[in-house]
Amino acid sequence: MDNLINAIKAQVLTPIIGLLGAAALAYFIWGLAEFIHHVDNATEREHGKARMLYGVIGLAIMITVFGILNVVCTTIGAGGCK
Repeated sequence: MDNLINAIKAQVLTPIIGLLGAAALAYFIWGLAEFIHHVDNATEREHGKARMLYGVIGLAIMITVFGILNVVCTTIGAGGCK
């Protein structure tokens, strides 16, 4: 059972979490670039701020999911889950 859990975590969940985290980081950087590029346009700056906020929220969610995954793995006693 531990091998199955470790395989699912290593081969499926961790790459998905990493990919979504990278997407959230890219979205944050896109918002930052938009915020910096449109210094003179208040509406576009607000769009950049919103993208940065959503990017940070996405990163926080991915970090939380990774932490919850590790807690669940440790709780059920899957030894190689780290």
